[in-house]
Amino acid sequence: MVNPGDITIEPESLQEISEAIRSARGPVVFNAGPALHPFGMPTPYRRSWMKAFADDMASKGFPTPPELQGIQLTDSDVSELADTTAISLDLYDGIIEHDVEDQVVVVRAGTSILELQENLATVGQCLPLPMVEPPSAMLTASIFGPLIDEIGFSLPHPLSAQCGSWRDWVLGMTVVQADGTIAKCGSKAVKNVAGYDVQKLMIGARGTLGLIAEVILKTFPLKALPKPEVEYAISSSGRPANWIQRVKPADFKSAVKASEAHLTAFDPRSSTLWAFVPPGETLIRFDGDWVMRSGCGPQNLEFKDPTVLRLMKRTKELFDLKGKLNPGEMPLA
Repeated sequence: MVNPGDITIEPESLQEISEAIRSARGPVVFNAGPALHPFGMPTPYRRSWMKAFADDMASKGFPTPPELQGIQLTDSDVSELADTTAISLDLYDGIIEHDVEDQVVVVRAGTSILELQENLATVGQCLPLPMVEPPSAMLTASIFGPLIDEIGFSLPHPLSAQCGSWRDWVLGMTVVQADGTIAKCGSKAVKNVAGYDVQKLMIGARGTLGLIAEVILKTFPLKALPKPEVEYAISSSGRPANWIQRVKPADFKSAVKASEAHLTAFDPRSSTLWAFVPPGETLIRFDGDWVMRSGCGPQNLEFKDPTVLRLMKRTKELFDLKGKLNPGEMPLA
């Protein structure tokens, strides 16, 4: 088996990131932090990482979580992994610039949410992400995860209705493209009409369009941070949420009623539900809703609208014609 640690590089500068992507012989993977592995797609690299993690846990006498049991690598997986370059931004972290008065911070994408929040708190600012939740909820990804992961997955959070999401907070980015080109989009101006908001395409794209290296973020006054209006429930299994569903406001009450036996939490303001659903089961779907799952392989992220799927495929072709970046992380086949 290929050990992911054997093929991971840790660049410390933009130029090193660019060179790593430009010179890669085969696929380039990133956004591969452990906190978000369960919500990712079953790519060869991810299977390899999770199998290695499960084997390590077993060797130390820890029980293997259900989502990590029975993972096997095929011959084609091993063949693809032999040419795969995995990039970690763990060493490319820290705040580059912080304009306290304008509430704008420029930060490297390897910086963890926790590290960034702690630094912002010293001047009375923050990102409006709840930092404390009931252990059984786990509604957002890990606060220890790097920005590149959190922005790439863009999971809903309990303050999204009141304070927005990454698409509202990200003013600009520095992105490394599939050919190694370093590109900048957006600016430190909150109201910017110059060019296209290309950075919005990168948010939630799971690293399939480019590697987010640096981010310009709009911060929030810590003293004005509202309290989440999310209502928590005790899931019948006591497991953390592995199903995230957002429905139209008109369908929200029906969705809550239909899913109440599985619910972990629900947010009336954003019409979002979090639940624990066994891998072989599904909750009732509603017209125009979307769902993200954890530990369900190809079902983790599914798109039903052919128009949306066609636009996503075309965008991938424009940004990464050869499918080099995080192949298989979005269901575009």
